Amino acid sequence: MFSKCLGKIYLVRATACRIIPILFVLLVGCSLLPNDLKTAETALQTNPDSALSILKKMNPSNFISDADRALYGLLYFEALDNTKGDLKPDSLIDFSLSYYLRSNNNVRLAKSYFYKAKTLKVDQRFDDATVLYLKAIDLVKNTDENLLLGKIYSDIGDICSIQKDFKESLNKYKTSINFFNRSGDSIEISYSLTYTGRVKWQHICLNTRIVLIR
Repeated sequence: MFSKCLGKIYLVRATACRIIPILFVLLVGCSLLPNDLKTAETALQTNPDSALSILKKMNPSNFISDADRALYGLLYFEALDNTKGDLKPDSLIDFSLSYYLRSNNNVRLAKSYFYKAKTLKVDQRFDDATVLYLKAIDLVKNTDENLLLGKIYSDIGDICSIQKDFKESLNKYKTSINFFNRSGDSIEISYSLTYTGRVKWQHICLNTRIVLIR
């Protein structure tokens, strides 16, 4: 009997010795994830490549809280956008949007709308994208989120241009430039100026064709 008890105790201890280190690694790994999110968020504006690299090394399925998972999806799309990566439809941004719809963080909700709209724009669902862009504007129009507002109006300008509404496209690009000027982002200003020049040329070409037809 005594030897059987010793055998059971040994088995329990041996099992515990195998399980505890695994649990420790998992718990430590999970506890480090929010810190990595904070690091990526801090690096996002000044070094988006570094932020994207940090985020790509993380596994969102390891997050304990929905809040961290939602923030991860938002930061990942923002990092892709800031590095001019492809913003394709993805469940990550869908989860972020769903989460922030239930929160009181209007800026993050506006950004979620923005990135979801960009995926719809890529998918050529322009009307659906425009609805979300306008929702994002309503959330941050009275804030200092000038860079975000500039990007939204620039994207709407793209859609108007694609739909050959050149006058409205120019108005939207002009508005985007005003917001980019307030944000101090010279790179985005240069993009919008380029887009403006392209639309003006398209408008001239269209008017020339109309005159020739007449």
